[in-house]
Amino acid sequence: MDKTLIEKRFFNSLVLYDKNAIVQKIMADKLIDYIEVFKRFNKIFEIGCGTGTLTKKIIKKIDFKTLIANDIVDCKKYVCIDERVNFIKGDCEYIQFPSNNNLVISNATFQWINDYKKMFEKIFQSLDDNGILAFTTFGPENFIELREIGMPSINYYTIEEIESFFYEMFDIIDIKENKIIIRFNSYKELFNHIKATGVNAIKYNKNEVLPNLLKYYRLEKETTLTYHPLYFILRAKK
Repeated sequence: MDKTLIEKRFFNSLVLYDKNAIVQKIMADKLIDYIEVFKRFNKIFEIGCGTGTLTKKIIKKIDFKTLIANDIVDCKKYVCIDERVNFIKGDCEYIQFPSNNNLVISNATFQWINDYKKMFEKIFQSLDDNGILAFTTFGPENFIELREIGMPSINYYTIEEIESFFYEMFDIIDIKENKIIIRFNSYKELFNHIKATGVNAIKYNKNEVLPNLLKYYRLEKETTLTYHPLYFILRAKK
């Protein structure tokens, strides 16, 4: 994955993101439901806050003292809407994390991580004793329709594969998965949806891929897009 391309695509999609990120909003709601059982967090660190889909729900529903939000794109104006919220810009794989977090939380971001094992180690070190990691990502059946028509895709891990990266550092509180299928009137409508959510930040050989995609782009045919959300609620083994 090209992180420069990811940053560019997400920046270009910021204006349209909230209107089109239907599934990401559903995932954020479920993630909040899972962590509401924990009474209070003094310090929360959010990875990949974007336009604040999850941040705003945390502010509204979770009892906390400080929230530090991070994104690869400058999203300060979207998330710093409460005096308890601060923002750090940068790639989560390279920036220094705040320490002594009670909760590290992330929605629909981990699929962009290149090195899961190092990320879990980094999060583990940033958590206090028995700190909670709550995140969502996408499973291997995500966007399966796009792969079937020859569109390049990132590597989506299974639950078991993701678990293999963190099992030495975290105990499992809960893991869940589901599928959400969105219907479109045409492939053009589907591709515009992908573009508006910034999830197409994959490099590919245009000479090989574009002719096939253009064929579908012009095809006036109803189609679907499968999302495969995964939900992880973990506790640090400290």
